[in-house]
Amino acid sequence: MTQSPRDVAHLWGRVLQETPEEAENLAGAMRGHPFADGQGWMPGRPLLADRARAQALAADMEQLLELIREETLRRCSREPERLAALAGVDHRLAAPRTPGIECWTDSARADVVPSSNGWQVCEINVDSTLGGAGAMAAAAEAHLNGPAAARIRAHGLRLSAPDYYARKAEVLRTWSALPSNSPPRTAVIGITQPGEPYPDAVFDDEVRMLREHGLPAHRVDPRDVSVHDGRLRDPRGNEFDLAVRYYIPRVAEWLGAEAEHLHRIEEAEHTVVFVPRTAFGYASKRGLAWLWEAAAEGQPGYEVVRRRVPYTVVVAERHVVLPEGDVVYLPAHLERNQKDYVLKPAFEMGGRGVLLGRETSADVWRQAITESLAGACSMVAQRFVAPRVLDMPILRAGRVQNRPVHAVISPFLLGGRYAGSFCRLAPASRPPVINWEEDLMCTALVTTDLHGE
Repeated sequence: MTQSPRDVAHLWGRVLQETPEEAENLAGAMRGHPFADGQGWMPGRPLLADRARAQALAADMEQLLELIREETLRRCSREPERLAALAGVDHRLAAPRTPGIECWTDSARADVVPSSNGWQVCEINVDSTLGGAGAMAAAAEAHLNGPAAARIRAHGLRLSAPDYYARKAEVLRTWSALPSNSPPRTAVIGITQPGEPYPDAVFDDEVRMLREHGLPAHRVDPRDVSVHDGRLRDPRGNEFDLAVRYYIPRVAEWLGAEAEHLHRIEEAEHTVVFVPRTAFGYASKRGLAWLWEAAAEGQPGYEVVRRRVPYTVVVAERHVVLPEGDVVYLPAHLERNQKDYVLKPAFEMGGRGVLLGRETSADVWRQAITESLAGACSMVAQRFVAPRVLDMPILRAGRVQNRPVHAVISPFLLGGRYAGSFCRLAPASRPPVINWEEDLMCTALVTTDLHGE
């Protein structure tokens, strides 16, 4: 039986009201995670009821990821070491055994906006997927078999857990290059930025979930890691085959970790160090713009870009071909058509610095374009995608309320395969750009099963 998202929201809210104790438990379990607002809420599961649409999205994501890989390699003359200069950021060379560029692009998380024109892929974050999704996995594990889930199944709606951590463990085993009967000893090297109310939550989830999938994992602060004979070692003497880094160097240095020490960690000869936020990850901010340039040239195989990706372009002093075929001078076009575009800094994360044209003053908009042209802050411009308003059941003060929201769905690909999703929500009354630091209201689990009935 096919049900609309609105029907699902009302059904889920009704079921939760019949199980108030579970609703409170759900809210408590999510408190303190970076994907929650800390006030207590119920993950509005499931948001995606249309399985066929989700399958189509996953297939298109795989195709887009392959196009990004090929386009980026082409632009750096198939020499990955040139990618840092192309991306415009400093890039530390990876450790000797760290997987190469082909492997990095097997990991991706997209930002997808449900709109009147279908689900639009507004961003693909390459190589960021091995970062934390502990809240998503923990909530699915803790609540999928609860009374509310059982009751909603009785109404004919299938629920299934994202298999993010199963895929993640599989990828990490492959990258460690150890025999299959020897799971890699894994260091979760984490350091949190100041001001986080529950700084250990995501690392604790990460270690627990990796252990549940057979990887001997330990949380280690980078300031406590030492290097002996090319292998990482923690204060208890544990040595590691694999390290997953969860810190930004400049933050770690500000907190007291010396840059030279961080270099030694990342260059350990006998430990595979997964280093997220590489130059490729930064370049992926521009990746969709590069795809649109290729699509505008009429290259075959790029039809998925026009169908799934809103027009995206790197801000520069040049003439460009619009999707409609018109040739325009880009800076003047962006100023004249401000309400139709969003400006995004090329090298920021979490939505910082994003400007929504229809919500920004003309002076601020013009200044951002000027700074980008001067090289002060490289930006990409993207056609605005108007999100559809969705109903979502939210737990507030012990009551379930259906709230109109805007949503950004974030499906994961690991090893080139779909590995689950989560969804960020913000009140529909706010401007429809969902930023981690400002607009985030709550997170919904997306539990659509793409592989079974």
